[in-house]
Amino acid sequence: VGEVLADEQNPLAVPVIRAALNYLTRHLPEGSVPRRQLDWALRRARWLNAIAESEPIVRLSQTERLGFIASDNLAGIGQRYLTLVGSKPVKRLVVMSPYWDVNLGAFRELKESLKPAKTIVLIQPESALFPVDAWKPSNTSVLYGVGQIAGATRFAHAKVLIAETEEHDCILYGSANCTQAALGKSGEPGTNDEACLYRELPAGEAVRLLGLEKVFESPELQGDDLPRYMPAESLPLEELEQRLPGRFELSGELLRWWPPQSMNPSGTEVILLDFEAKNLAANVTRVSGGDLPVRFHFQAEELPAFAMVRYEGKESAIAPIVVEQAIHETQRR
Repeated sequence: VGEVLADEQNPLAVPVIRAALNYLTRHLPEGSVPRRQLDWALRRARWLNAIAESEPIVRLSQTERLGFIASDNLAGIGQRYLTLVGSKPVKRLVVMSPYWDVNLGAFRELKESLKPAKTIVLIQPESALFPVDAWKPSNTSVLYGVGQIAGATRFAHAKVLIAETEEHDCILYGSANCTQAALGKSGEPGTNDEACLYRELPAGEAVRLLGLEKVFESPELQGDDLPRYMPAESLPLEELEQRLPGRFELSGELLRWWPPQSMNPSGTEVILLDFEAKNLAANVTRVSGGDLPVRFHFQAEELPAFAMVRYEGKESAIAPIVVEQAIHETQRR
């Protein structure tokens, strides 16, 4: 987890926070409740209203830099990380990730580009998600288990890259696994949507802050002793896509629905449910044509909590309804 602090008295990180909000805005439909909430907040936080670069890197001190790096259509997150590390010789590269390419493609590209004197890979052996057959141990590349980290009793989901140089630790952490789908590969962006923070700290600080010293003092893992790679169960994405319900928002008596791209909204029936996911007695009348979002007039004695769609003899999964009235009541409190 990373925390970025800024306010009117200490505005250095403001461009990074604004870049994160801009990234969030890209995923919020115009006119939706969360988009209006964000616009409402920005109007009241004028110190956040400075136009930020799409991907700012700010200097917090002589020894610290901070940046927000998210997926886009131009360059992969991994490539931008390599650019930030630059030509500084890397003494040690530390990589922690729960998921990997079957051929360790993203890891190999990082290693070949940074050319570290030593590489440490942190895995959770019992998860059987590390492709041991693609691993080539050497005097300069070693494996350790994350079990020595204080509190690491559950599935280790952290994703961290640390390139240690003579003066700085160059750190990338966030949602991106060490995979080409997340980090991209040479000349190509990744296929996932990811968001990360880049942080530079004084040399040696990252390992100390993350409590990794004990891990590096523990016995190394040997590839022959590791469980065989068991790829995570593939998700039936096409089947799941057929059950997507879309997004629902209720503002007063106006119910808005953003259907999924795979669904033709004509000929569908919207069913509203209460907090126990039971059918709600409500009068729902469509008031818009083919424009999106689809609009309905809503009348009922109680507010709905969920919605589902019935179409072509099938029922969608259940979607939560964003109720603007409930948000406003919470704000007033």
